[in-house]
Amino acid sequence: MITILLNVGFSFNYRCPPTLIHEFQVYRVHWLRARAQLHRWREEVVLTRNEMHWVANYYTYRQNQWSIWQATNPDLTPGHHAYAERQQAMWAEMRLETCRLFADTWADFNRDTTVFT
Repeated sequence: MITILLNVGFSFNYRCPPTLIHEFQVYRVHWLRARAQLHRWREEVVLTRNEMHWVANYYTYRQNQWSIWQATNPDLTPGHHAYAERQQAMWAEMRLETCRLFADTWADFNRDTTVFT
């Protein structure tokens, strides 16, 4: 005899053949594996969304680093200034393009405040 506990708060005794018990255990293991995979994929979605924001924030950081370098070195040659400006523009363009591509992939990219930035 096997006792089966239900989530409704009571148990009942049910006589079943051993093959049915084995089949129940197989389905249970399959369900547990599918549930674990679902949880892994949910976690992956959260991490991917965070990484999307981290990439965009890194591009902004690099742009600001070039701005700071240019502002703190007043004795730069015109070539150095041109190079710093080009680097700032490159990082800004990379951020804009990244945000555009991410917004095409994930509609709420620019509005989602639940991600860790």
